[in-house]
Amino acid sequence: PYVEEFRQQMFSKTRLCKFNQVGRCRRGMQCQWAHGEKEVRSTPDLTKTSICARWARRGGCHLTARACRFAHGVEDLRPLSQDPGHLPASLGPLGLSAANLRIEEYLSL
Repeated sequence: PYVEEFRQQMFSKTRLCKFNQVGRCRRGMQCQWAHGEKEVRSTPDLTKTSICARWARRGGCHLTARACRFAHGVEDLRPLSQDPGHLPASLGPLGLSAANLRIEEYLSL
């Protein structure tokens, strides 16, 4: 639940609301989608913020660590942008990274 809330916040308002475009959005201010171009935020860069499943499960990835979008080991993980616009208010001041969340998620498999 905590990780899911984090993900929802990360992608909130990164695309226009299809329903609002035709005057049918019932969520108003609670809508996770943008209700106008000025509200659209950039999509966060998630490169190297989670472990490569191929690398972890099979012991190797057909791509080099440099070419793969995912981390090939904990040392390859990087924190998310510290842009507070992409972090839930409860996480922003902590500088919590997706890398930290994903490591916990990965280790619980």
